Amino acid sequence: MITEDSVDDVVQFYRTLLKRDPKAEDKLGTAPEVGRSVTINDESDGRPFPFHTIFVNTPESSTMLIVTCGADEKETRITWKQYLRFKIGE
Repeated sequence: MITEDSVDDVVQFYRTLLKRDPKAEDKLGTAPEVGRSVTINDESDGRPFPFHTIFVNTPESSTMLIVTCGADEKETRITWKQYLRFKIGE
């Protein structure tokens, strides 16, 4: 995904969504009673560009977002990777 929003704005959007938005479960596909853990890391130190990772884990899924914006880029890139656990036969 690509956006004109800054890296800081994107990270803040996900921080708010994952912490406070009761509709986040609808957007993420998890039931509220399941719960989730969220880890947000700033990996920018020593790099020539902002680099943030966001990890969201539930018993059935793991999602990783990588938020970056290269020094010569005007848009923020969001890479979304997701592992979903399925029972055999589903």
